[in-house]
Amino acid sequence: MLATGRMAGHHRLMGIDDPLLPAAVHLTGEYADDALRPAVEHAGGSLVTFRCTQVHYRPGSELIARYRVEVDWGDGTPRRETLYVGTTRHGAPPGTIAITAPLHDSVLAAGVWRWPFDPNLPALERLARTTQMVLADHGVITSARPSVTVAAYRPTERAVLRIVDGERVWFAKLVRPEEAADLIRRHELLAACGLPVPELVGHDVDEGLVIMAELRGSTLRDLVKSDASPWPAPSALADLVRQIRTVDATDLTAMRHRLRDGPHHTALLASVFPAERNRLARLDEQLQHAIDDAAQREPTFVHGDLHERQLIVDGDRIIGLLDIDECGIGDPVDDVAVPVAHLRYRALTAPNAVRIHRYADNLIAATSDVIPSATAGVASAAVLAGLATSAFRAQTEDWPHRAGRVLDLIDDVLTST
Repeated sequence: MLATGRMAGHHRLMGIDDPLLPAAVHLTGEYADDALRPAVEHAGGSLVTFRCTQVHYRPGSELIARYRVEVDWGDGTPRRETLYVGTTRHGAPPGTIAITAPLHDSVLAAGVWRWPFDPNLPALERLARTTQMVLADHGVITSARPSVTVAAYRPTERAVLRIVDGERVWFAKLVRPEEAADLIRRHELLAACGLPVPELVGHDVDEGLVIMAELRGSTLRDLVKSDASPWPAPSALADLVRQIRTVDATDLTAMRHRLRDGPHHTALLASVFPAERNRLARLDEQLQHAIDDAAQREPTFVHGDLHERQLIVDGDRIIGLLDIDECGIGDPVDDVAVPVAHLRYRALTAPNAVRIHRYADNLIAATSDVIPSATAGVASAAVLAGLATSAFRAQTEDWPHRAGRVLDLIDDVLTST
């Protein structure tokens, strides 16, 4: 049990000091309850305990922290809840419970919300609480109590809920309403090109809701983790990358380019991991050179987030392609750099590390006609920089050690490139 009214054991997160986000230091330190408590009281409860369990931080842009809390709703029995508190360069995220405080000649502004009342995902609360009714609205008939679990949640951006009714399984993806039409179009375009994407069951563009049938089978990540055989030949993944490039949709832009994201990741790490600032500065310089080179490449249609968890496999065949939110015209290096980086990252803690690294090496070789091997290596370092932030974002106790190991891996990758 944490100490009532204060956060215990958070030596690793004693306030993120960002001059462009002046509220950040107050949202991530031991006195974060100064922001949480008014929102809880506004809803009729009393805050008992709180603990930070996740941080989404874009230096100079926004910060969102997740807190596991206990709230007394008046019956004397604390209940566990999940609260999010965020601040942006422009103040509180729109649609949240705004919390303000004067500071010298300015005003600190943050916003709080309670799961599942996400301000940018209007369908989330309705689907989480009345799953059967929402599915019935789209012609999907279920039992009285289908089970619902959260497969993924990126606050204010997207969520994925897994819905199970006996032997039947669906996935509901929730995005910002203005993004829903493009997501549906991506599914239709990729399916028309013969790519094995999930079947669309229903959608509501106004609410940002897309319902898909499950693609049954093991992911490549499952096989890599268990060291089961066989794995799809690197040439099979290379063929998939080439097939993705045949999609004709020049009006769809990839949501992010991995090389260009690299400096954002190094900036985040430098702000929370000052002991590594010199090494991060050297990495940033190398990534900036690679970004300049990327400007000379011809853009193509890419998946954008193609890693081992996105691939459903059957023996040595790839039979499913997941999570196509970021498909669009982008840097062709992404669909090689992303799977290579994720594989090398997994090898850090895997007993079959030698096999994984060899597989990644062979994937680079199999796609060398798409992207030169040296280019893929540098781009994978940018992806690894993003993965180096994951332990900090998840607020694991030993996140500096874990981040340092990834930076060591990046050094090895760049040395061998």
